[in-house]
Amino acid sequence: MFSGKEWTVRVIVGAVAALAVVVLVSGLVIADEKADLKQSDQKQSTAKAAGKADAKADAQTASQSDARAVRLTKPWKDLTSLTEDQKRKINEIHRKSTQEVKAIEQREHDDIMALLNEQQKSELTAMQEKEAAEKKAKAGEKPKAKVSQKEPGKDPVPLAR
Repeated sequence: MFSGKEWTVRVIVGAVAALAVVVLVSGLVIADEKADLKQSDQKQSTAKAAGKADAKADAQTASQSDARAVRLTKPWKDLTSLTEDQKRKINEIHRKSTQEVKAIEQREHDDIMALLNEQQKSELTAMQEKEAAEKKAKAGEKPKAKVSQKEPGKDPVPLAR
């Protein structure tokens, strides 16, 4: 296998690579968000100048989407001073980042799979099937919701009123 130093170096290299991906994706998201804001501002000013009825429909659609409750992830959900607009934008950034990370991970998987020979691919498939079976078995072992069963001859404990 790997020696202690070699393993540590591999972990550090992997962590640095993951951090680089996060920084890259964050930069792309911020740049794209700025472009979207500029585009949105241009659309709004064009709609106001033209006085189109479409602006009213866009506003109604925006207010309807704003009316939905936005669920944020930690640490953002703990900030009490966020406006609804900020919450909506944070949610959009998070969703977009998540999609980009999934795409990057899929590309990584595809590139690595392209490097493997058929024997290695079958070995990987067998390992994944084994892990899935173990996970399924472990999930089956989890206790179900506890159902209170009354023992014969015993009355239930009275509730305090």
